[in-house]
Formats: sequence, structure tokens, C-alpha cells
Amino acid sequence: MGVLGSLPANEESLAFGFFLSCFVTSGQEYNSTRGLFENIMPALSTAHVESPVFLAFSAVATKMYSQWRRGEVEPSGLAKVRLIQALKRLQAALQDPVESKTHATLVATLLLQFQDNVTSVGRLQKPSRTHQNGALALARHQGQAGFDTANAKFLLFRLINMEVSSAIREGRPVPEDLYSLCGSSEIPRTQSSDLDAMGINVAETQRIFAQTWRHHSRCTTSSCPHLGILAEVCMQAMAAEKDLITWASSVPAPWTPFRFDLEHLIPQKTNPPIPTYSGACDIYPSIQISSLWNSWRVCRLTVQTILLACVETLELARAVEPVPFPTPGLESNSIRIDIQKTVDSICASVPFHIGNRASRCSLEDFTDTSLAIPAYHFLLPEQERGGGGGGGGVGGGSLPEHMHNARIMPRDEHTRHAIAQGPWHIINPLSRILSLCLGPAGASLAFTMREGQLAWIQTQILRCVTILGLDRDTFDPGDLLTADHCRLLSNNLSATLGSR
Repeated sequence: MGVLGSLPANEESLAFGFFLSCFVTSGQEYNSTRGLFENIMPALSTAHVESPVFLAFSAVATKMYSQWRRGEVEPSGLAKVRLIQALKRLQAALQDPVESKTHATLVATLLLQFQDNVTSVGRLQKPSRTHQNGALALARHQGQAGFDTANAKFLLFRLINMEVSSAIREGRPVPEDLYSLCGSSEIPRTQSSDLDAMGINVAETQRIFAQTWRHHSRCTTSSCPHLGILAEVCMQAMAAEKDLITWASSVPAPWTPFRFDLEHLIPQKTNPPIPTYSGACDIYPSIQISSLWNSWRVCRLTVQTILLACVETLELARAVEPVPFPTPGLESNSIRIDIQKTVDSICASVPFHIGNRASRCSLEDFTDTSLAIPAYHFLLPEQERGGGGGGGGVGGGSLPEHMHNARIMPRDEHTRHAIAQGPWHIINPLSRILSLCLGPAGASLAFTMREGQLAWIQTQILRCVTILGLDRDTFDPGDLLTADHCRLLSNNLSATLGSR
């Protein structure tokens, strides 16, 4: 039996139960897996209390638990002690020829990177890559033979996801050798891993575009070499966009976003009300699935912004003299419409993630009946919804056809899942929109967005900052669109739960 079966009911065991039920097991499923949380229980099942993975898990769990205990801002003393112990034991494990090749050591390293990311979020500091680089080194040290099981490959997919996500954010290429560690046979395919594979092309397209865009200097003649390069980047972006559209067409039917009529299903006013942009609210089977959709949307938005910048430049040059276009009929107006739809979809997922929440998170949230977080269980008859706190008073409805044979998460399970993870997952795509507005050709993206949409997104980010108990003093609404604030927020949060 592992350590979890014999812990007394103290702060540490309470923290374990909280983190396991709200983060590790809640809402996870095969196709939407990101690889880290799914490997924690197998690693802990045979761990001893002095092992790096147990100590790292304890450090993360106790820190997260302390943040949810009302009135506590700093991690508990136990969290700090466990972190120091974990770092010392991990250093010893890395020097051991046997321990350095175990999956438990790799899980411990990834947990400590998760810990670094969580800490950097609250302090608005750039997260250290020390443990992420260490995890990459461990994976290469273990080699292909070290990832010969399905669980091991999922752990490797976690590393790939982290590297692809950071490459897209930072405009750098993805290490070429990562996929070779998977081997060529029996690679488990998931929607998440397929999206990461496409993300490699997105990252490369973005890198080439950024390098070219810095030097294009308002080229308006066909003889300018930059126009030819932009045309090539445009073709590469179009290929990436085609792949992303193919991904969306292959997702399971129950994953399809469903537009939730708030006024029909919640006829009485909630206090506070559920903020929406233009009344739009989409729901999904789980926060994890909606987060994967938003990762896809961020990839698309990245590609679409590149396409718009390239096509606008080519159209400007064509107004002066004939310039060959990558694809006949490709116009900036149609790209702007696609961008608006992408941003609209991200905004429509905000109510599903945070509902009407407006105050700092606490353990009391899990039993607060005033909270209203839209979900599929609201469409079930009352006797089929499942118990649990939260959710507020909501009217009945009927499930859409694509959900008739799907599992609907019970009310208590979904409420716990959404309250714990929703703000973390939605603040990332929202901050990525702002970050893209500050990047190369970001002015075109900002101009394309609908009236008042950028300000609404800023407001929702600040609401998430409040819910998560981050240092609100460092987030002035007037400063939220400055490069340093936006990029740090985006980089930190997207790294935390393994999303773009």
C-alpha cells in the first residue's frame, strides 16, 4: 500500500484529499489528458514518505490547500518544509543511476515545475524553467526504452505539451528529438497529443513570421524580398489552419460546444449575475475539454493573426502594382470574420468556467448555493442531476441530441471540478488574446475584435485574478495591456495547468 492509505487526518492528509479530488482526478479522461495528473496516483501508490515524488506532491498539495483556506495568503509552514525536503531528495535521486531513470523521479520534477509556476503566478514573475529543463534532461537520459508503456508515453506527452505551449508563447522552435522518444509503435493517440503535434507547425510558423515582420518595413513593391517571404509564411499558416480545422472535425460528438440559453434556464436573477459577452454562453462536458478547445482556439487565433497581417500587407502592395497571392480569393475581410468567431468562442466559454463568481476562492465555495456555474446537469430532470452544493436555482431544459448517450457529470462532481479548476483554465486563453494584441501585427487583431470586447476580456481577467486570490495590487486595469504585465500573466498561467 502507498503512503495515501495510512495518513492521519492532519493538515497534510486534508491537503492530499483536496488536491486529489479537485485537481488530480476530477474531470480527467483519456482523450483530453495532458499527462501529469494521470501519472500521479500510479507514482504515489508505491512511494515512501521520503521519496522525491511524495515530498513534491505534498509541497504542491499543501500549498494549493492553504491558498483555499480563507484568510491565508502565504503557503503554510508545512508546504515550505516539504518543498525544501523535495528539492534535497530530488537532487539525491538525480545522482542515483537507478532512481534517475524512474518515472516517479520524472513526475516529481514535473510537480516541482508546477509548483514554480503556481508561485510565479501570484508574484507576477517569470517562471523558472529549471525543473522543466531538468525534466527534458531526464527524458533524454531515460531514452526511448524508458517510455515503453502507455502511462509512460502520457508522461512524455506532458513534456511535449509543455514545450509546444512555451514555444508558441515564446516564438521558438520545439526540440526536434522529443517525439523520437515515443517510439514508432503503439503510440497512444489522444485529441490532446494530436493538437500538440499540430502546435509544432504553429510555433514554427509564428517564429518565421516574427523574424520576417520585424524587417518588412512597409514594403509595397513586388521586387521587395520580404513580400515573397510573407507569401510563403501565408502558405504555411494556411496549411496549419487546415490541420487545425481537421482536428476540430475529428473530436468526439459530445465535445461539441452547446450554446446555453441563460435567460431560459436561469429565469431568476443570480446574485451576482453571470457576466457574458453579448449574452453568449457555451457549455462542455468538463473544464478539461473546454480548456482543450480553447488551446485549439489560441492556436487558430495565432495562425489567423499571421494570415491577416500577411494578407493585409500583400493587399496593400497589390494596390500599387500586381503582386501574386498565395491563394486566389484569400481576402483580409474573410480572415477578420474568422478571427471574430474565434474570439467570440473563447468569450462564450467564460461563464462555463467561472459562472457568477466574483470573490476570492475559499473552501466554502464548494457548498455555496449562491454560486451559479452553467453546466449540462442543469438540462437534466431534477431527480437525475446529482447532489452536492453550489449551482444556485436553475430551471429545467433538455439535452441536445449529441449528448443523449454521453455521460453527464453529476452536479456535485462538476461543481467541485469547475470551482477548483475553472479560473485557472480560462484566464490563460483570455490573457493570450491580450498577449497576441501586443505581439507582431497585434494592432490588426485588436482592430478586428468587436466593440468593447477587449475591455470585457480585461474585466474577466481581473475577475479571475480576484477569484484566485492573486495580488490585485499588481494588476491595475490601466496597466493590464502593457507588454510586461500581459506577457508575464500569459506565460505563467498557461504553463501552470499545461495549456496554451
